[in-house]
Amino acid sequence: MSLVQKAAPDFSADAVMPDGQTAKLTLSSFKGKKYVVLFFYPFDFTFVCPTEILGFSNHIAEFEKRNVQVIGCSIDSPHVHRAWRSTKVEDGGIGAIKYPLVADVNKTIAREYGVLLEGGMALRGTFLIDKAGVVRQSRSTTCRSAARSTRPCAWSTRSSTPRSTVRSAPSDGRRARRP
Repeated sequence: MSLVQKAAPDFSADAVMPDGQTAKLTLSSFKGKKYVVLFFYPFDFTFVCPTEILGFSNHIAEFEKRNVQVIGCSIDSPHVHRAWRSTKVEDGGIGAIKYPLVADVNKTIAREYGVLLEGGMALRGTFLIDKAGVVRQSRSTTCRSAARSTRPCAWSTRSSTPRSTVRSAPSDGRRARRP
């Protein structure tokens, strides 16, 4: 079931904030104020996830310039998030990243966004949510060995107004036209 053009499922959960402290983060607190890029990844301390997580952190100024809040989410606890942040990048950690990491310990958020596998692992997924709280784009993958690029997220947020339609490639293979 696609969430595109539907209200983003709201949540309130503990998150490790950019300053390393744990605080409640509620998705609806950004409604009317900011776009949100919410991305899911399977677990902390996995060998592929740091590429994407560090990519978002390294480009945070670009997202902030576009009034976009980046939020990472996994099924790990805040304690594991803090330990991963405290581990040096060269030792398999992520260091002090510049956006919150949500702790979806009960797997409720991953389930509501359709990225939870039956075995309990979350897929990699990215959701672009507009200021009205509506999902405008989503992407998920079962590919655990390929790192995702943060570029499409930055590109998607360049417009100062949300798009009311979603582009898709025509079935005959031609390029999609902008609405």
